[in-house]
Amino acid sequence: MAANSITTTAGNMPSVRVLGRVDNWWYSKVAPAIAISYCAALLYQVAAWETARSILLIAFVGLCAGSYGHIINDVYDIEVDRNAGKRNHMARFEPWQRFALCALTLGLGFAPALFVSYSRTSLSLLAVEFLLPTIYSIPPIRLKGRGALGLVCDSFGAHMVPCLYVISVLAHVAGSASMVSSPRSTAFVICTAVWALTLGLIGILIHEFEDRDNDIRSGIRTFATDVEFHSVRTPMAIFYGIELCGFAGMVTILFPVAPAIAIALGIFVLLIAIKLIAHWPHYRHYELDSTAIQWWQLSHPFYEAYLPVAAAIQCAILSPWLAIFPILQFAVFTSTFRQQSAELEDAMRQAFAWIAWGGRLNVDTEANAWAIPFLIPFLGARIVVRNSGPDRWNIRMARPGLRVVAGQEYHIRFLVRATRNRNILFGVWQDHAPWDGLGYGEELAISPKWQVIGRKFTAATSDPQGYFGYWLGGETGTVDLLICSIRPIGPKKSVG
Repeated sequence: MAANSITTTAGNMPSVRVLGRVDNWWYSKVAPAIAISYCAALLYQVAAWETARSILLIAFVGLCAGSYGHIINDVYDIEVDRNAGKRNHMARFEPWQRFALCALTLGLGFAPALFVSYSRTSLSLLAVEFLLPTIYSIPPIRLKGRGALGLVCDSFGAHMVPCLYVISVLAHVAGSASMVSSPRSTAFVICTAVWALTLGLIGILIHEFEDRDNDIRSGIRTFATDVEFHSVRTPMAIFYGIELCGFAGMVTILFPVAPAIAIALGIFVLLIAIKLIAHWPHYRHYELDSTAIQWWQLSHPFYEAYLPVAAAIQCAILSPWLAIFPILQFAVFTSTFRQQSAELEDAMRQAFAWIAWGGRLNVDTEANAWAIPFLIPFLGARIVVRNSGPDRWNIRMARPGLRVVAGQEYHIRFLVRATRNRNILFGVWQDHAPWDGLGYGEELAISPKWQVIGRKFTAATSDPQGYFGYWLGGETGTVDLLICSIRPIGPKKSVG
């Protein structure tokens, strides 16, 4: 054991961010808790100064609690990680150094209570927030290896207890004491607890199943190692429904004091609808484990980005002294908003493409292109290729929902031109892996002059999930398409 322990000095000390694995949880755990802080401040009519002080302290406590939980977990996972060949930063420290790191993060987490008046409820919930990762990690209790008990412990500690803690902190400094004891406040607490509990439960289940193969190889027993994924699909779908209902209750209760949250939710739902419509052939394959997980995570960007910003803006509207907090939200959670800006860009791209020609525009990371309506909405599209990528398939105009039948003859028609001479590829392909062609694909040379294209072909393969489209990568410039259609010729044949 001593041979594997390295005395760590200031020169080779990993950063706090690395030791606490902050990037693993800061964006997904702390951002929703801060959002609930804003919501509680609005509901309880907390003064601007108290709101600002409380939220800053809550963020600090969240940093300490999250770091403590991951450090103590890593301390007691050193042998397990070594056997699995996984890197564990705690292995480089002496036992007294590991203890010191745990004691430091624990002490700092309680430090604000020395300077700020906490209620008994807040202190109790703060103690539970640090207790849960302790009993989750430390033998002989070590709930991490006790199946369902580990799930319950993690799901309580991930979101529910932190959210109840921040509500209690804001309630203690409420500007309206009557609101704290009102039925509306009780309903808000219940809805938040239900939402946070199910959110945490789904999160730990997904985490355990994603690590299932590694845990089995390492001999680690978790809930996920004892069951198959298909056995939890229905319960997790039910939990997700409960999560959404709890959150809907929160938004409803908060609407009189925070309409900005409802507005942000409406915008987010619209963006999700565009995303689902554009990529429906992918999301409809619910039998795939990865797709099921993506369904249950559709709402996470709202909790981590839209909700805290909307609530912060609502606070700033009511009190200009809090105008800095929306800016801080963007600054402190930059990575989250950078990702969401890419999602927003894709949603706008898909919306324009759908209006232009009733299909989608898929752009790989190497490329950049937009399709906008041209002359006639739904019949004409102008595709502006700013960065083409190296290959033709890096930019794909796709009209999904095509049921292709082997032996059926089809007629393709469209008008096309470009700002300069170039080539495009058009044809029919599978709208799912392995994305093979379905009987027709042609490289076409186009120019600034309009060309009327008409082609007939007989499908070589049947597929109920095909698409008709164009591959426009490999060359920059603008391509105009008009009246694009594909129709069966003669009697229609069935896929079967």
